[in-house]
Amino acid sequence: MFEEAWNRIVLLNDEDVVVPSVRVKWTGCHHRSSMAIILETKDGVVSYTDAAFTMRNITENVPIGIAEDIYECLDAYEYLKRISKYIIPAYDPENVNRYKQWVI
Repeated sequence: MFEEAWNRIVLLNDEDVVVPSVRVKWTGCHHRSSMAIILETKDGVVSYTDAAFTMRNITENVPIGIAEDIYECLDAYEYLKRISKYIIPAYDPENVNRYKQWVI
């Protein structure tokens, strides 16, 4: 990929707007390139992140078990709860049920 696709790779900065109504926010926590994808929708702000693996991480402020920095996790959870109507943790098997209105 890297040898043939460099012209299609775009590196993002913190708070970059990708397209209108879609931006990214650096979260840290899991690894140095962890980010939240933040969507502004008619239903409110929806955020998707690998800083939280399950909803429990967010609702109970429990940092993920494989975090580079637990304080970044807690900061990310606070930020996402403040700005988001919906937060989608990256690996929660309940996402399909919790957000079934968006599953095709």
